[in-house]
Amino acid sequence: MEVYIEDVIIDNIVLNFLLLFLTKKLLRSEKKNIFLFLGAVFGMLGAVALALKDVQGIYLFLYKFALGSIIVLISFGYKSIRSYLLTYLCFVFATALMGGLSFLISFSFGKAIVSNGEVYYELGLPIGVVWLVVGLFSALVCKVVKIIKKKALKSNYIFEARLEVGNKRLKTKIYLDTGNTLEDLGKPITLISQKQFLKLYPNVSLISLFLGNVPKDISSARYITTDSVGGKKKMLVFEVERLVVEDKKEMIIQNALLGLSQVEFEKKLDCGLVGGIELFSGEKYAS
Repeated sequence: MEVYIEDVIIDNIVLNFLLLFLTKKLLRSEKKNIFLFLGAVFGMLGAVALALKDVQGIYLFLYKFALGSIIVLISFGYKSIRSYLLTYLCFVFATALMGGLSFLISFSFGKAIVSNGEVYYELGLPIGVVWLVVGLFSALVCKVVKIIKKKALKSNYIFEARLEVGNKRLKTKIYLDTGNTLEDLGKPITLISQKQFLKLYPNVSLISLFLGNVPKDISSARYITTDSVGGKKKMLVFEVERLVVEDKKEMIIQNALLGLSQVEFEKKLDCGLVGGIELFSGEKYAS
């Protein structure tokens, strides 16, 4: 089988760039892609140099270690030893991940060839297909990492909560949103989702509320005007007997003021309530 050196060079640069790009996404780095391309080119030159000389054993390991170190340095620069080591380990992880994927593709679609006691795989797929699979897998890994990081970040701002209205006890979760500065008559307003509102008041019609009708079933209900991106809007606010937030200890807010959100946020945040920083600081009323 004929192998053209230009094909090897292009393939090597593309795969190196994909590895570095995956590393960039995993680290959420803002480094420009031109530096990743330069690192990919240097990696290709190192691979070509290695192919021209027989290097084995510990020398092969040291050569690859040095090559990887310089590739990372060219691509991401140097800020501190800690940052550099984190980047290098992430690059090694991406390499191992893509190496495992490449082996899976070769094992599944390639033809095994045994020569001098060594096993090789002759791949019957176009290299473009391999690039596509590696690229899609890289995008999937980045998406999963992004979701995990997002959930980990949100978990620091989510607390167990309980609403108490008469004999009803509604358990849900509350999200601490520093951007929620809504208040009325000196009290911070905690937003409640439509789903949780209907659990408290199943006989109240949401359509009737959004038309501006004050529900008779809620004695403290009234409408206030709020500013939003789309202009001024009316929001239904009402008091519940108690809002209990469980952090390191229970925080009990008597006569907590809730506001019915017209935007359904519960699916996105996995929380039925959104409270502002004033609610948690206790500056407006005691817990």
